[in-house]
Amino acid sequence: MAMVAEGGQAVSKVAPSIDRSGRSILSFQLESLCNALRVAVQSGQPVGSVSVRLIGKLRVDLLKMVSGRCVEDLPDIDETVKPADLLAIAEVMNGTLDAFLSPEEGEEKRRFFSFDRVDVGVGPLRLGLGRGRDT
Repeated sequence: MAMVAEGGQAVSKVAPSIDRSGRSILSFQLESLCNALRVAVQSGQPVGSVSVRLIGKLRVDLLKMVSGRCVEDLPDIDETVKPADLLAIAEVMNGTLDAFLSPEEGEEKRRFFSFDRVDVGVGPLRLGLGRGRDT
C-alpha cells in the first residue's frame, strides 16, 4: 500500500504489482552481482565473504532451475576462489540463465541494465551505443 499526497491529504493507494518468473528474478540478481564483482575486480579490491556466500547461494538456486551439461561443471565456490575467478563463474552463470529467459524477459533485462545507449548496426550485427530501441 503506497501513501500518496493529494490536495494536502495522505491517500492510500494500492501500488501496481509486477509479476516476474523465478528465472527472471535470479537473472536480475546475477546481473547485479556481476556488476558489483566487475567493479571490485577492476579496482583490485578483495571480494568479501558476503559476496562469496551470495554467489554460492545463487549457484544453488541456478542448479535448482537448470540441469544438464551446461551447469554440471560449474566449480564449487569458497573463500579461496580469486575475485577474477568468482567474476568468471558469475558471468557464466548469468549467461547460462539468460539462455533460458523468454524473449520478453531478456528484453526487459537488457532495458533495465542498459545505460544510455543507442543501438546502431546493419543486419544481424548491432552495436549498442545508447538507450535501447523501442522495437
